[in-house]
Amino acid sequence: MSLHATSPVVGSGGYLSPSSTTLVAPDSLGDAVSPSRPTGDLYCRVCKRRYGSAATLEAHFGSERHRKAVAASAGSPTRPRGQVSAAADGSLKSMDKALRIAGRDPAVAAVVLWGVAKDLAPDARHRASLQRALEATQGCLRAMDADPGLRGGPAAAWTARSLLKTALECDLALARLLAAEAPACAAAAAYADAVARYMGIAPGALDSVARLRAPQPMAEAASRLAAAVPRKFARQEDVAQALAAMEEAASAQLAFAAGDQALAQRGLAVLFVRRAFALDKARPADALQTLLAAADAYRWLGADHYANDCAVLLVAHHLDQPMTRRLVAAAAVASIRAADLVRARALLECYAASAAPDEPWVRFLVELVARLVCADTAWLSGSARAEWDAVRASCPAADCPVYELVEALLASLLEPYSWYTPPP
Repeated sequence: MSLHATSPVVGSGGYLSPSSTTLVAPDSLGDAVSPSRPTGDLYCRVCKRRYGSAATLEAHFGSERHRKAVAASAGSPTRPRGQVSAAADGSLKSMDKALRIAGRDPAVAAVVLWGVAKDLAPDARHRASLQRALEATQGCLRAMDADPGLRGGPAAAWTARSLLKTALECDLALARLLAAEAPACAAAAAYADAVARYMGIAPGALDSVARLRAPQPMAEAASRLAAAVPRKFARQEDVAQALAAMEEAASAQLAFAAGDQALAQRGLAVLFVRRAFALDKARPADALQTLLAAADAYRWLGADHYANDCAVLLVAHHLDQPMTRRLVAAAAVASIRAADLVRARALLECYAASAAPDEPWVRFLVELVARLVCADTAWLSGSARAEWDAVRASCPAADCPVYELVEALLASLLEPYSWYTPPP
């Protein structure tokens, strides 16, 4: 995950620049990913993330988060190994001094300890010291949050906003350390708690969404939860940080979820809250990317029927997106192939009621589902192909991928009837 934020803090007019990508490398999550999870070549090297489908990866490449990560990676030089080690060794000498003043001057101590953490992060030899520095920073930040009088005075005070932003970075950094060393459930809980604290929601609220399992109820509960978030997130920088944190937290839950349904459901809950938050903040591209990620997660969990249900949410909120028609068609075709005709009909009727103008391929699929329900072998063996050929003859060039999906479905469905001749 990539986010670069700058927060004003105590110092001689300087800035502390917490970065969730450089403080503790998120690569440690890679070891926790289930080996059975599909990967393929759908990998973003800049953001260090794999995606379950080309559509999700395509949406990710167009996201603001990815563009910022590309810009940041192009402009952030790396220090030679020798310099990193020297900086880490020097920081260890100042950490004890900062710890001694943390109780009486947490504002200054937090600046020193946060800088120590950034110096220690690249050197694996100092992981224990890094954790100590992060936990001490966390303690200083919470003390200042509880007592604004400890923030350093009017000339160099931590603001409530900078406290929240830096506390989130610190919480995520500690979660990444747990990801490498602690049981999966502890690391996953740390990620969820970090997001809950930053958003201002009760830690158990995510679990209440997760228990609903199906996408539409989860989406409705997530929308209510996102609407109740007490923070305003008036700045786009803060919106981006919240979205990045939720994306990382969801990825962590799913990465640790091999064999643990509760963690998988919590990961989905975080995704649906992220989608609702993105819609609330007028970020439709992020909302669409998140919904596609949720559908991929359902497929990975073996719940293809729930992945197909995500298409109903596409119709409700993303009908203007170019890929929506193809994704709806793919979900309907997948449901028909799985003989899940009730789900296919519900999706097609939902799309037909929302789309304009009326689309011939939708009408044909609705009829196909009705004929399959009543096992109308005479129509399937006789009229189906002719009716479809007439529909396809009027296919607009832009809709070719959709019509190809239906053509492949029809070919497989009609193959058993190729020998059948209806009685006179």
